[in-house]
Amino acid sequence: MIKIGTFLQLEEISKNYNNDNVQDMKVTFRCRVIETAEEELIIDLPINELTDKTAFFTEGVALKVSYIQNNSVFVFPSKVIGKRIDNIPGIILSYDKDRVKKVQRREFVRVDSLLDISIRSPYDNFSPVTGVTRDISGGGLSVYMDNNLEFNEEESLDIMLVLPMENTLEYLHLQGSVVRFQKEETKGILSVKFNDISIQNQQKIIKFCYLEQLRIKRKEMK
Repeated sequence: MIKIGTFLQLEEISKNYNNDNVQDMKVTFRCRVIETAEEELIIDLPINELTDKTAFFTEGVALKVSYIQNNSVFVFPSKVIGKRIDNIPGIILSYDKDRVKKVQRREFVRVDSLLDISIRSPYDNFSPVTGVTRDISGGGLSVYMDNNLEFNEEESLDIMLVLPMENTLEYLHLQGSVVRFQKEETKGILSVKFNDISIQNQQKIIKFCYLEQLRIKRKEMK
């Protein structure tokens, strides 16, 4: 059962994105569950992740709904079946728990991005280091590191990541572990996977990756 407070991502199956005039882009909407029932979910008003504006769905609109739980992605079909108008306006979605499916995918969408990061060992196995990321996804990241450093596979890492989000900076405290450390000609590449990442932090990273993809696509279209 989906819990109150769970963040959802919506995609309108009809591909009619409220006349946003966006072509060849998958536009998604973010929202949060504010109430649950046996066959219904009540969500707050969705936000278009491209424009950051409130979206208004008419009754009967078909949706694909996805959410993250225990570091896994789940998806199910739904449709708008009504609205709730009170002190907290919301939209009522259909919900059939028997149609919820776990998405089998090895990794999240990864984007190249230079982000400030600091890494330390929770067990003081090495001195704290700073660097910049090479790329990032909702499941992990890779970092440029000096070749003279040493990291062991599966070694635990305590990470502080600076994530630029909508004219502000988010400081994410994350736990990770070493996948591998590949030494190259000038710099080494440290590959890291996230461990027990919170839904909120993962959603922030996923949103950053999504917006970065849109920024790159817009730049290519100019």
